[in-house]
Amino acid sequence: MIFYLHDIYSLILFSSVIFLLLYVGFDKKRVLLLLEHVVNQKYIVTYSRNNLPLFNGLAIMVYLTVLTTIMSIFLTYKTATLSIVWFLIILSSLITLETIKTILTSWLSIILEQTSLLHNYRDSIKTNNLFLSIIFLPIFFVLTYIFDGQLINTQGFKVGVLFVVMFFLLQFIVLKRLNLLNRNLLFYLILYLYVFEIAPYLVLFKLFQNIQ
Repeated sequence: MIFYLHDIYSLILFSSVIFLLLYVGFDKKRVLLLLEHVVNQKYIVTYSRNNLPLFNGLAIMVYLTVLTTIMSIFLTYKTATLSIVWFLIILSSLITLETIKTILTSWLSIILEQTSLLHNYRDSIKTNNLFLSIIFLPIFFVLTYIFDGQLINTQGFKVGVLFVVMFFLLQFIVLKRLNLLNRNLLFYLILYLYVFEIAPYLVLFKLFQNIQ
């Protein structure tokens, strides 16, 4: 059975939607500021640094659910089949990858004595991820349950490409705001983005593509 027709996928998706609905209902002003995140930094200053660990954990899980769905859709682009087992393997791999990235970036910031810059970068990235989740989770919810999943077959890949484009656009905005786009840091910045933000996902995707 393809992953988006399975009850486990529905449970994960509905849990993510419930969290977002609670998030919206808890503080509408917060949501409006988040949706202005691309042109306005008030959300980061007002909310992002004061979030509870539980909130951050749930937000990360929602984002990883979206990311797993996109990677699964990319993997099914040619084969049109991917079991729920593989969906869960991808999700678990992304959780592991996120954990390793957090540990390594923390370690790197201590070595380079840039802990303050790292905290600012993390806050911005967490906000980016939540912003993307609020936009794309409802889209995938609709694609999954309208016309018995036919739309996720025909339109899912396009939505996934749009997600990737928006992801890198938001990354650029973050780097610009933190004044990291300068000649002195450009080489290290490109190296960091490739090692931490691009290569791991490409390696995972290629691995899953070869053994699926």
